[in-house]
Amino acid sequence: DAYAEIGAQYFLPGGETGTAATVLDSLGVPVKISGTWIGTEVAPMLKEFYGSKKADLSSLTFMTDDPGVMDYVVIAGLVRSPMGRFQTLFSSGKRWWNTPKEEDILKNFGMTSLNEFFEKIGQGELPLQDIHRFLNGGNDISKETAAIRFYPKFGKDMDNTLTDEMPLMIGQETSLLIHFASCCGPVPGDKIVGVMRPQIGIEVHKSDCPCLKDLPTDQRLPVDWSADVSKPFTTHLTIETDNRRNLPLSILMVLKDENLSLDRMSIASAQYTGRIRMEFKAFRKDQVDAIVTKIRQVEGVRGVEKA
Repeated sequence: DAYAEIGAQYFLPGGETGTAATVLDSLGVPVKISGTWIGTEVAPMLKEFYGSKKADLSSLTFMTDDPGVMDYVVIAGLVRSPMGRFQTLFSSGKRWWNTPKEEDILKNFGMTSLNEFFEKIGQGELPLQDIHRFLNGGNDISKETAAIRFYPKFGKDMDNTLTDEMPLMIGQETSLLIHFASCCGPVPGDKIVGVMRPQIGIEVHKSDCPCLKDLPTDQRLPVDWSADVSKPFTTHLTIETDNRRNLPLSILMVLKDENLSLDRMSIASAQYTGRIRMEFKAFRKDQVDAIVTKIRQVEGVRGVEKA
């Protein structure tokens, strides 16, 4: 019952297919789009949008007797009102989409079903460079560059200047794909290396971590810290001490002086000696090194080891 002027109007080819195609095209990956049929209202805008891109639209079906499917979202302040025609798509009894060509995927990767294909990706058993080779028309690519392409939020200079030597940059953002190894507790400033772990993702270790001693070089992924990283990371210390009263309190005061809070602490003692394990958050390697130096100066401390 009230009139409001539309301030701006945008056309955004979206959905899973459109979004994936646009992202892959921006990364230089050859893309062929297929799927939902395109109607008369959508077709001109879609062709114009992809006109400046390399996405192949030849497999799309362009209808001549229907306006097609389009969502409308009206935004007024913080209120978003979505509307569309997808119910029409699914209730008409008419098939408005192309059948995926599963045989191409299964033949290339030696799979028997698409479920097996996606399971292998999820479990980390299908190398990223193999997937990229398939998408890139058979052209090979290094493991390092494939990882950057497939984890772009951690990547760097996402254009055609990528080289095999470019490391995967570990920055502000967190992801289920990136895990920091508890065995060595890397913090910014440490030299680090990544390891692809099935069902886990990329596991980040210190480059001198004993757990990597027998790991083949070709299973290591170059990684480095992004310049903008400023969040704290978990650090572990093991402290060998004399069995002296109030010694743990003296050690805790070192953290207090550095404005750091303790996450976890355990104490074990014998008749003359003790062992303290500490877990806390630190921002940089030099900060951890300074804390270790100060703890070693506490009377009764015999030695300190970082995880």
